Amino acid sequence: MANTIYVQFESADQTSIKAVFWAPQDPDVWPGVVQIKDDDERYLELLNPKPTLEQVLASARAERDRLVAYATLKINPLQDAVDIDEATGEDLILLMGWKKYRSDLGKAEGRPGWPASTQWPSPPVPLEEVGAQ
Repeated sequence: MANTIYVQFESADQTSIKAVFWAPQDPDVWPGVVQIKDDDERYLELLNPKPTLEQVLASARAERDRLVAYATLKINPLQDAVDIDEATGEDLILLMGWKKYRSDLGKAEGRPGWPASTQWPSPPVPLEEVGAQ
């Protein structure tokens, strides 16, 4: 059951809430306060605002950087094995796969959907299994 709340809107079009009250207010002090229900979409938007483009961009970059760091952690020991001539054929395949994945991650900002609906490249080993490797 929805509860009654009292709000003051930013403007006459009543699309954006400026202030919220739990009881009626003195109209001389708070002009334009109106009564709405707490399940009103405008109130819910105030409680759970959509992220700004800057927030979405920061989140996508943080995820990309996290994935790049993880790929680098997988690449380093494989590259070490190559450098000291101890790499197996499987090591070489994994190394190339992780390097391709890391390279693809670096190109994420140029792909369609960036940053809101980024389609991340697939790692050479599914990430659910990576911890067991």
